[in-house]
Amino acid sequence: MNQQQPRMFGDLNVDQRSFELLSKLDAYGQLHFDTLVDEFVQSFTTYCEQIVHMQQAGHKQAIAFINFSVLKTNLLTRKHELRMDAYDENWYLDRVACTGTYDVSPFYRWLYTFADNLEATRKKYRGKLTFAQMQALIFEESHRYLIFVAELMRVAIKKVVKTAVFKQLNRHEVFVICIGEYQDRVDILYKEDSTVKDAKVVKRYLEKGKGQADPFTYEICENVDLSKGDFADLNILFSSFAGCDFTDTSFEATLLLMTSFKDATLKNTTLKKAQIFDGDFTGATLENVDFKDAKLKHVIFKNATLINVTFDDALLLTQLNFEGATLIDTDIPIEKGVS
Repeated sequence: MNQQQPRMFGDLNVDQRSFELLSKLDAYGQLHFDTLVDEFVQSFTTYCEQIVHMQQAGHKQAIAFINFSVLKTNLLTRKHELRMDAYDENWYLDRVACTGTYDVSPFYRWLYTFADNLEATRKKYRGKLTFAQMQALIFEESHRYLIFVAELMRVAIKKVVKTAVFKQLNRHEVFVICIGEYQDRVDILYKEDSTVKDAKVVKRYLEKGKGQADPFTYEICENVDLSKGDFADLNILFSSFAGCDFTDTSFEATLLLMTSFKDATLKNTTLKKAQIFDGDFTGATLENVDFKDAKLKHVIFKNATLINVTFDDALLLTQLNFEGATLIDTDIPIEKGVS
């Protein structure tokens, strides 16, 4: 298979330079991750206070969407901040503005460097790189930086939702925090959905995805009877099935990323060959559950009850939490690192 040729403008290898600068961003993020999370929490909770004050004054209804958006003009003028907007269920048709900003310049400093490298090349090699091409490359590169910011936000929002001011926020029964370009396609960072679900509809919906590459993301199906379901070979991301009944259910070979099974019931349930990353089984009851050949990383079984649960030949990576768990005919598995 032929490797894709690097994009060259004069002596500038755009792909190599992108990789170098993103590597610096990644190193910076790992070194300062906790501080960056705390700074986001402070910024976002301050914005939530603004929303609450407007609601208390009768100027805003229940919030259905909080959107972090990127303005292309900000990228070009090096005003690296995300715009925050809170909307009711009418989304962009909500005419009562409630805006704020989140400073992302600590992350985007290397995007400045990338833009400087492009500008220097454009001036040095006249005709090799046009102004329009340079802008397009900057916009393309900014998406990679936004992905990094979004992942940090996902972690930080878990702290935000525990704060007093967030709990004061009057939220719609379906509430979403999302990120993307202004009034364009968005990606979900956090979702709540307290609408009543029909178990048969949910099961049919999930089972339709069997063997499909497209993942289910941010599915909120809590306290629903999903027993006797065939949810094998699915991709389920950032979802919650807290309190659900999964008796006689299969999750064989299913990817479960950052998915919650808090207080759920899993009886005669198979998770053979499943991949479970950042999973949460806190308070769940697992009886006759099979994790054979599964891959588990950052999985919480805190205060769960495990009866005849097997982890035969499972690849157990890091941070499995069995604090306060009750184990009956179940051995705590030995974690295995990856060489």
